[in-house]
Amino acid sequence: PAGLSFLTRVGGHPENKTTRPIRRWVAPADGQLLVKGSLGCPSKNGDGVAVTVYSSRLGSQGTWKARAGGVEYMLDFEVKAGDIIDTIVDEQSANTSDSFSNEFTLSLSNAAAGTTMGFNSHDAVAKPPKPSTYTLRAPIADQVVHVWRLAYVRQPTREEAELAVGYMKGQLALLSEQKNKNPVRQAMTNFCQALISSNEFLYSD
Repeated sequence: PAGLSFLTRVGGHPENKTTRPIRRWVAPADGQLLVKGSLGCPSKNGDGVAVTVYSSRLGSQGTWKARAGGVEYMLDFEVKAGDIIDTIVDEQSANTSDSFSNEFTLSLSNAAAGTTMGFNSHDAVAKPPKPSTYTLRAPIADQVVHVWRLAYVRQPTREEAELAVGYMKGQLALLSEQKNKNPVRQAMTNFCQALISSNEFLYSD
């Protein structure tokens, strides 16, 4: 359980060394990384928080503390493609009144290629997707059998029905993974098209 620890687009709250909020960035290419940020902890009741910028290859690149106010931080260091860069906020000796803000930008430049890429800490936390609801007027298996009757003018055999339902399951899993707006409708559309096409092949010379 995360307990008191959580992370938002602009800040969060730490709990202990096993549940500290972390923003993670993976270097897409080699280059020089410039990090500019601002850490804030407005409360005077606790002992403040600290942010550490940590490289999976080079280790800690610096730590900055804030209590009853804020602190700006800036650093640059070399990164290679695949390096993991974490910004870790910890609670010091206690996690009382440790709500914090931590916003930063990353600028990855490659002098040889003459390129620069920019990234923003806000983008590390995506907004939750809107919930989707689907209305089934009949069970999937019943719909499969009905479509089969319309396409072939006969009842499917047990083996055919099992194969068709298996196809639908695979389609639903794939479409859901692809975040299709209505995977049930799209899967049934694909199934209908497959049956219609196969029915045409029965009568081709």
